[in-house]
Amino acid sequence: MSNNGTTNGHTANANIQRGFDIFHHTLMLGVTNTLSAKNVWRNSEGFTWNDIADSINSGKPLLLGFAGTSDSPYGGAHMTVCVGYRIEDDMLKVVVSDAHKDYYRTIKFNLSTYNDFISKVSVVQNYAA
Repeated sequence: MSNNGTTNGHTANANIQRGFDIFHHTLMLGVTNTLSAKNVWRNSEGFTWNDIADSINSGKPLLLGFAGTSDSPYGGAHMTVCVGYRIEDDMLKVVVSDAHKDYYRTIKFNLSTYNDFISKVSVVQNYAA
């Protein structure tokens, strides 16, 4: 990911890593934890439902973007934290949280139109020499 305001031609959400760059937590013995984000866009990198399921199954929530299309459950572009998933009546659904509600929402997953982006966030440990 570049820090110049774009990621693979996308400007929205391209500065997620900049937001994470302020997080540095130094433990005893010179170990420092930082955060790293990898943006994966629907059209250019082609993430799948399995990418979301694998991340959640590994205990790793991820950022999930909703494009500003008319069928988006948010009515516009929106970023959420995906914390779970379920399959109901052969329909793929994601469980998401955002800053605008104090509860989780279960929303139909739609890779063809409005679910356009995920960001995988990792904690990186650096050891002092």
